[in-house]
Amino acid sequence: MKVIIFSHESDLDGVFSAAIGLIRYPQARLVFLNYGAESFIKMRGFVESATRSSQEKGIIVISDLGLGSD
Repeated sequence: MKVIIFSHESDLDGVFSAAIGLIRYPQARLVFLNYGAESFIKMRGFVESATRSSQEKGIIVISDLGLGSD
């Protein structure tokens, strides 16, 4: 099963959130992003790319991210 973890790159709670996700899903692809709408647009690109390349079901984990710029 494909698993993608998206988390915040600039603080410890984002890094630790990602680490917890990797403990549960060690095979996951990990992507660090910043806050803001632009990061969610990048996230959409990752998800679309993953779904285009496979019909396999998967899991998306989003941790410590928000639409606001701070």
